[in-house]
Amino acid sequence: MFFRYVLKNCNIVDVFSNKEYKSDILIEDGIIKDIDTNIVCKVEFNCSDKIVTSTFSDGHVHFRDLLQKGSGTIESESKACIHGGFAQVLVMPNTIPPLTNMFLVEYYKGKLRKLNIDAKLVYDYRYYRIDDINKYYTNDGKDISLKDLKKFLINFINNSDTIFILHCCDVHEPSKILSAIELFSNYDIKLHITHVSKKRSVEIIRKAKEEGFNFTCDVTPHHLFLLPYDWKVNPLPNNFRDVYALIDGLLDGTIDCICSDHSPHSNFSKNGVNIIESVYNIIFKVFDGRVSQKQYLSYISKNVNKVFDLKDRKIEIGKMASLVVINKKSFIKNQEKIYSKGINIPYLNNKFVNKIEKVIIGNNIYEFE
Repeated sequence: MFFRYVLKNCNIVDVFSNKEYKSDILIEDGIIKDIDTNIVCKVEFNCSDKIVTSTFSDGHVHFRDLLQKGSGTIESESKACIHGGFAQVLVMPNTIPPLTNMFLVEYYKGKLRKLNIDAKLVYDYRYYRIDDINKYYTNDGKDISLKDLKKFLINFINNSDTIFILHCCDVHEPSKILSAIELFSNYDIKLHITHVSKKRSVEIIRKAKEEGFNFTCDVTPHHLFLLPYDWKVNPLPNNFRDVYALIDGLLDGTIDCICSDHSPHSNFSKNGVNIIESVYNIIFKVFDGRVSQKQYLSYISKNVNKVFDLKDRKIEIGKMASLVVINKKSFIKNQEKIYSKGINIPYLNNKFVNKIEKVIIGNNIYEFE
């Protein structure tokens, strides 16, 4: 079916070409056909007071499903991702039951393939088969000793395409990060440290990068913008000293990107934050006025794509349309307009600025009130 329309007078923030400019965007059958001023088309969307940018990416989400359908399903959490502006995500394997056998892995991957977003499964490090080597592995949901980590790494000598997403979730985070950096330097597999949360960890990472160690890391939005004091999350919420260190780490490039660790739950007794639909708004609240739009948007798009080797969603003629349209108005976040099934949503009834109004992924246009 032929579908042709134009986004008129867009305020385009193109993080991939590092440009901000005003233009129309013509889209035909999900492909960007032209970017110019004064494009004429029968179907028009007025974007004169709106920001248009590329869709976002996230290297750390939980979709639940299986025996946790009360907390979230693959379908519900993918809709939440779209509502948050995300079109590419890495999905963690610590479901109930965990994805540690071939049947469950194939079942889960089959459901992910049916989505309108690009959702890639991260394998549990305990699920390793020589005939099914994946690009992404993690210890999410399970602490891992250096001995077990080294045993795993031996299988991946000379496999530089593989990325191990390391979780350090206790008071010993800084020392575990230091040990992991030193260990991975002996192997070709790439190390990515997720949800860095401590000032001391940032200092260790900065020093290691200055010394030439090659690895990447991320921070969550809720470690940049304090949660309510009694919120259950792992790693624990920070004090202001940690928050400022994490923000500085992003600004000077010590920390590579922001990943949500979106973790929906059906009750408040579990550790986790249902946050994918609030990520952009939190980042805007933290960084607006400190850095340019291009820079803080790159934390959840360009930088994430680079770290995890994901496709760049460029605003470019001939490319698939993968766009977020943002209305500059203020709004109150309330639970009735949340697509995730989880109820553990922080920042409810908070006032935010810049509301995601449309998300365009190929032929699909998602509109939100």
